[in-house]
Amino acid sequence: MTERKLQAMHMRFGTCGCLRCKACDHLLTYEYRGRRYNKCELYGISNSEATDWRQSWQACGMYNVPQNMDRWVPLIKQLSWQARPEPPLEGQVRLEV
Repeated sequence: MTERKLQAMHMRFGTCGCLRCKACDHLLTYEYRGRRYNKCELYGISNSEATDWRQSWQACGMYNVPQNMDRWVPLIKQLSWQARPEPPLEGQVRLEV
């Protein structure tokens, strides 16, 4: 999972040489129940570990690039729009609620 997150960021924005995420303005730190969690606001923020981010990762091309976060659509949401449901199997019963 972690490789996919980082690969998605690098495919979308490119990489930023040997710089690391820990010094980026988009890396935010949250504290919950005495533990700290890092999240990249460009990738997306949730209460899930799916959006946890490591400071040691190679920075993407958006390293310290200012963004208007009011209009920003997090990358995790952009990727979910691209996901297409698989077509049902032949003869499969479909239940609707």
